[in-house]
Amino acid sequence: MKKTKILMGIIGKGNGGLSTYAVNLFRKLDSDVFDCTFLSNDPHPYFEKDIKELGGHLKVIAARNRHPKQHRDDLRRIMAEEQFDVCHIHLSSDSNICPLVEAKRARIPIVIAHCHSAKVEGSLYPKVLHRFNKPKVQKMDIIRLACSKAAGEFAYGDAPFTVANNGIDLKKFDFDYQIREKTRKDIGVSDRFVIGQLGRLVPVKNHEFSLKVFAEVLKRHSRSSFLIVGGGPLEQSLKEKVSELGIEDKVIFTGNVRNPQDYLNAMDCMMLPSLFEGFPLTIVEAVCSGLPCFISDTVTREVEISDLVQFISLGEGPESVAKKVLKAKDIERTSQAELLKALHYDSDELVKDMERCYLNQMTGGE
Repeated sequence: MKKTKILMGIIGKGNGGLSTYAVNLFRKLDSDVFDCTFLSNDPHPYFEKDIKELGGHLKVIAARNRHPKQHRDDLRRIMAEEQFDVCHIHLSSDSNICPLVEAKRARIPIVIAHCHSAKVEGSLYPKVLHRFNKPKVQKMDIIRLACSKAAGEFAYGDAPFTVANNGIDLKKFDFDYQIREKTRKDIGVSDRFVIGQLGRLVPVKNHEFSLKVFAEVLKRHSRSSFLIVGGGPLEQSLKEKVSELGIEDKVIFTGNVRNPQDYLNAMDCMMLPSLFEGFPLTIVEAVCSGLPCFISDTVTREVEISDLVQFISLGEGPESVAKKVLKAKDIERTSQAELLKALHYDSDELVKDMERCYLNQMTGGE
């Protein structure tokens, strides 16, 4: 039986939400039916080993922001070399729609734009490109997907789109008391109130605000620790901020990890004071393990999937937020896996929907 050939992209050097989503989707696709090739703008992306071990393929292309012509030429060459049935492009905005344009030019039968954010990050240039390209994406004969209603409206305006829930492996992220105890012991926080933040160390995640909140927490509960789980370009500046606040012995930087579920189990609550998000996968993972989450009110209300999610205003200040965070000490930890399954956040269900989409069996709006 001939496999359906999928071109997936674009992943990069880090293990941010977009790349993680794409690779986790690939993990669960039926390997007897689908053959997947990933586009990467880095010669050795974070998930290179995972992709190859799972039988996938990797094609390196020039980064559009540095080499736009080479980026286009690389896409044309790859799409001409193989007869892809599907091109599934994961977007954080409409600033780079070259893969979509080239996929249509190559006459790939099914072209999917999949937006995972609700705002443009970075300088003025990508914001201008997003505004310029958005009408083009609205008119394209493609399937439009988004992680949330807010992300869909951001990327596609009033053009039809389908919300594809950010599903997770519910068994993997389910609360496990034994893993919690072991992880807390291993990192030396067994008797501490542990606050954490999971995600790339980039400006949009607003780690500095979390650290200021934590400094206020320490004034009221000295036996507290803060876990920063993830890596990224701001690591050094965040370490300098920790030093400036005088809390070096209370903050743990784990770097990139392949077992984020263990650290979520170890936490007592999680901060996500992002400046903006599409629909943070991290929140679904944290809620699954019964973890109270404090998330900025700049993020779509669609993430309020449980009463464990509490919105905070970045304008109310660290002291006020710290008082709310401390109340998490009294919350009893229980699994939320069954709730999330009922709400259709099970990755097994997501994958079945995506497989139908790839096989052109999707029903409903685009």
